[in-house]
Amino acid sequence: MEELKQNVAKKLIYYRKKFKLTQSEVAEKISYSDKSVSKWERGEALPDVVVLKALSEIYGVTVEHLLSPEEKHMKLDSSLIQQIKEKRLLIVLFSVCLVWLVATVLFAIMRFFLPHIEQAWWCFMLAIPVSFIVTTIFSELWANQIYRIISASLLNWSATLALFLSFDLHEKWLIFVVAIPIQVLIILWFLLKKNINLNKKLKLSIKNILQKK
Repeated sequence: MEELKQNVAKKLIYYRKKFKLTQSEVAEKISYSDKSVSKWERGEALPDVVVLKALSEIYGVTVEHLLSPEEKHMKLDSSLIQQIKEKRLLIVLFSVCLVWLVATVLFAIMRFFLPHIEQAWWCFMLAIPVSFIVTTIFSELWANQIYRIISASLLNWSATLALFLSFDLHEKWLIFVVAIPIQVLIILWFLLKKNINLNKKLKLSIKNILQKK
């Protein structure tokens, strides 16, 4: 068992450093405390199957690989890590391009069959915020908090711009005024979310201390 703990610990350290993540960032992604991550990486405890599954998804490997003997698997070079990152980037780009393909097809259909509708170009205006909805979803899955805030902020302002350009409203500049408190709420939400995660980590740490006693 001790040998298994040490093997898993070495791999967790290896992959975390390869992905340039801190223990706190890993803990945030799996909703555990950074003290738990530290214990796993020191080989003092072994993560359960659910945690190993979550960690394997973060690092792009299998649970079996994390549990297998060290051997040649630890020789994973930075090029493979880069391939994983590039694969994720390609998925995001493909999804965004798919949004624009749908917008283009809808625009063409409206121009061919409904030429009297002047608002056909709205398809492209709507494609902008929809694109950032896609990036926001993927940033929640793979990115850190900074990228999540940036993506959500771009979604907010792109949606605001789309509304501003699409509708002829009286004093429509007020749309941007409304977007300002929304932006503040976005930042506060992510800060609150971080504090919630910190509270969870604190509770887990207290629970671990009580269990030791």
